[in-house]
Amino acid sequence: MKIKLVFDSTIVLNAEEAKKYNVAITPFIINDNGKIYHDNVDIKPMDFYGLWEKNNRILTSQPNIGETTELFNEILKEYDHIIYFTIPEVLSGTYATGKMIAQEIGESKISVVDAGTGVGAFRVMAEVGNKMIEEGKSVEEIIEHLEKAKDNSLLFVLPANMDGLKAGGRVNNITASIFGMIKLKIGLYLAKSGYIEKYEISRTDSKMISRIISKVKQDIGSDDLIIYLIYTDDKSLLDTPTETIKKEFPNSQFEYMELSPTLGAHTGPKTISFHFCKKHW
Repeated sequence: MKIKLVFDSTIVLNAEEAKKYNVAITPFIINDNGKIYHDNVDIKPMDFYGLWEKNNRILTSQPNIGETTELFNEILKEYDHIIYFTIPEVLSGTYATGKMIAQEIGESKISVVDAGTGVGAFRVMAEVGNKMIEEGKSVEEIIEHLEKAKDNSLLFVLPANMDGLKAGGRVNNITASIFGMIKLKIGLYLAKSGYIEKYEISRTDSKMISRIISKVKQDIGSDDLIIYLIYTDDKSLLDTPTETIKKEFPNSQFEYMELSPTLGAHTGPKTISFHFCKKHW
């Protein structure tokens, strides 16, 4: 059976990179005052954050249902089955839309999976999944194994300030003002529930990174990791925390990537993020 893996665009790959990873991608939609962009197709993440600086009311929405249906039909001309992995259902309607499309085209041809994760973990899942396809594993075996990625990865997001969270309705104006006045920093993480939740509040970056490192070692260990160093519009903000993380995880693989506008729209520019992922499980 010929199987094709599909991911939503929180994987942050352009067309050429998607070919390298042997995946297809459904792009999230970005709406800037009525002007529509397809995430990482006709707008790069870096360009998105430039737009956000001018208008922090930019909207993002799930991949277009008609375009996704067209993509799936095109893939099925060559492949027997599609496995479509989406970010958590509680964060986006992408999963529900995928299920609707699968019912329309035929659920014997399309499996839609709420991956409970995204971003860097999607890249690991793509590599592991394609290896399983080459080994002749079944659709059920591939899904069962890749669903465990969420339990073998930890995603942390560190906004520079509360502006993005305020604009996205994640905190109110009073809370944002208080945080700004007393110079507190907030660390967010992708919880097992699928929600982005508060992990740590700290006065210093160093304490925040220390707490992150402790949780990673406790929850998924320090061996066999690929650590994605993720940024919005300023890669240099990763320099100091990355030095600390590399000392604590000296045998890990490190890779830079840009934060998907789907997440960045709610955190704003100057955000950094870290995705600690097991390479094998």
